[in-house]
Amino acid sequence: MKGAKEVKRRIRAVANTAQITWAMQLVASTKMQKAQNLATRGRPYCFRLAELLHCFSEEDLKKVHHPFFKKRELVHRGILLAGTDRGLCGSMNANVFREADAMEGNVRWMTVGKKATQYVSRSGKELLASFHISDRMDFSELKPIAKGLSQAYTEGIIDTVEVLFPKFINTLLQTPILRRILPMREFQAEFEAMLQQEHVRREDFQVDLREMIFEPSVLELLEELSLAFFQYQLYQVLLEAKASEQSSRMVAMKTATDNAEALSKELNLECNRVRQAAITNEIVELSMSNVGTEE
Repeated sequence: MKGAKEVKRRIRAVANTAQITWAMQLVASTKMQKAQNLATRGRPYCFRLAELLHCFSEEDLKKVHHPFFKKRELVHRGILLAGTDRGLCGSMNANVFREADAMEGNVRWMTVGKKATQYVSRSGKELLASFHISDRMDFSELKPIAKGLSQAYTEGIIDTVEVLFPKFINTLLQTPILRRILPMREFQAEFEAMLQQEHVRREDFQVDLREMIFEPSVLELLEELSLAFFQYQLYQVLLEAKASEQSSRMVAMKTATDNAEALSKELNLECNRVRQAAITNEIVELSMSNVGTEE
């Protein structure tokens, strides 16, 4: 019966593991729904902001001397790497970090999430700053990140602002994407690039080309809208990364729960076989002892 006791001990351990992963699956499912809603609801706003900027004429854009539009020689790329604070989210982080290993050129890294910071530190890459953002994803949490990136860009520490993140496609699919945010292209090109990245049809967005009067002035509005566009692009990217994290974790915990339940069934069958074998041995021993007594 020693074998049966060992199998029963394993069955209890697997059942406890299944309870833990099931609870984690429920928590991740709740967070996933919220994160997915935030990510999908934010996309139209980002499109409309780009559409508004598209209304400005080429002459207006040429007058803008904002550093976000200034083209410069590329010496140091600046890449913000979006990872997670915790593990147990399948291969999502590994897929993003594999893309980071393939980055070329002189790259200076900034990170969001402990896993991304640990990866950059272990691989010996140059780390400028690390940031944290909670599951609440408040816009106020973005401000230190946007400030740090824009300051590094305007001071010439980095010559681009790019974000490497897991883009949320659906619950089962998250794809690593590298998106350039700075320097900004002309707004029309920026708008077209956004439509292409999100696989949105051009005819779904009708740009208003009527002549408009802007107050207080076109230049002031362009500078403020450029900053808002930069911040919201960055915010949308982090929303996508958070939705990918929660979706990947929910799927990973569901898979772990299903595997634990399957293993528990196998162990129950093994336990029954061991117990049946023990009973058979006892019957055989009893029969042999009876034969010996009769003789």
